[in-house]
Amino acid sequence: MRLLWLQLMARNRLAGQSLIPNELLYKIVLERVMDDIHSICMPINSFKPSWKRFLAILHVSRIFRLTTLHILSTALKIRLNSRGNLPMDFILKSLDHLWRLSPIHAPSLSMLDIEIMSMELDGTLHGILYIYRSAAICTAMWRQMSTSGWANRLSKRESCWVIRRLRSMTIKAAILCDEIRPRELTTLVSEVVIMHCVTPYLKCAYWHIANTLDHYLKMEDLFDSPSSVKV
Repeated sequence: MRLLWLQLMARNRLAGQSLIPNELLYKIVLERVMDDIHSICMPINSFKPSWKRFLAILHVSRIFRLTTLHILSTALKIRLNSRGNLPMDFILKSLDHLWRLSPIHAPSLSMLDIEIMSMELDGTLHGILYIYRSAAICTAMWRQMSTSGWANRLSKRESCWVIRRLRSMTIKAAILCDEIRPRELTTLVSEVVIMHCVTPYLKCAYWHIANTLDHYLKMEDLFDSPSSVKV
């Protein structure tokens, strides 16, 4: 019996230890978690993501779970509760929302869809989830406007409103991206800010300035297609 007890104790001690150095483990888990979130929020196809794959890393071992929860807490700016857990149901709901609002679905979304979906979970997303949400809305607004004949349908007042909204979301997303540490947490999402927030804002602002100049200076070659802007 004593021999069996000693064997069990040794096995438990080994189970509580990681064979991977802490620094390497943190890097491995960080890259996996950030890649999973990015593939959900910026999918390359319309297939619904597998939540089991996203949650699988939480069940590898105790140290993997603790490391994953710490990374998620930092990246999403959500505090751990008294039991050291995160509201995973809310996180999965947020990721599903961002998947439905992702740029790959933008061509099929109307402006009404964008407005309704942008109000969903408004004020409850923080950290990189807010950044991905801002990127999705900026891209959806720009694509909808540029493909629906912006120059013929939007007044100067409406275009100014769109520009201000794009600017506001872009600035807040950039500030959040700069605040999150370590930098490895924002490697992927920082590229998203440039491509899906800054670029639509600059295109929209350029169209507005050019169209205004055309109107007041009565230039012959009117700029009437925002989709032709190269940034």
